[in-house]
Amino acid sequence: MNLKTLVLHHDDRSTDFLTPIYAGLPPATVVTNSRHQNMGELISQHDRVIMLGHGYPGGLFFMVDGSHAAPLRQKRDNLYIWCHADAYVKHHGLTGLTTGMFISETAEAKFSGIPANTYAQSTVTHSNDLFARLVAEKIHSPLPELHAHLLDQYQPNGCPIIEYNRKRIQLIEPAAASAKRTQSAATLHP
Repeated sequence: MNLKTLVLHHDDRSTDFLTPIYAGLPPATVVTNSRHQNMGELISQHDRVIMLGHGYPGGLFFMVDGSHAAPLRQKRDNLYIWCHADAYVKHHGLTGLTTGMFISETAEAKFSGIPANTYAQSTVTHSNDLFARLVAEKIHSPLPELHAHLLDQYQPNGCPIIEYNRKRIQLIEPAAASAKRTQSAATLHP
């Protein structure tokens, strides 16, 4: 795929491990701070958007919120990689490769209920680096192929962090997004 790509990756040392995901792309527009005044317009000008970092169900911290859902809805090959990005994607009827709660720090492992005696910083670092490398390997591929690659290669092999994260990688395709919008509309207007 040779798409005009926008990368939104807030400048944050704790998510630097995600940089290899887009390092091998043809020239992409990379935004690392939230001071861009016309984020919606910038999203509209690109074929796909890769969003990386820390976030919550309402969006990617400092970069994406509900006001960006309309231009994102026009895209089919987006990556939403932040904690609880799946909730954002489903709520707004979007499509793309997404993550649920995703452990990228030891504090998140503790918060997520992973027993402390089953991981260390080295375990989390291994998971982070493997995930980023695997996404980078197939970043030029269609999303179903990237998703299948992740599920095939991001294997726990005894690592509780990878086991937890792997279960939360989803591909939300157009039919599922359309059904979600229809279901939401029926709920709002019985």
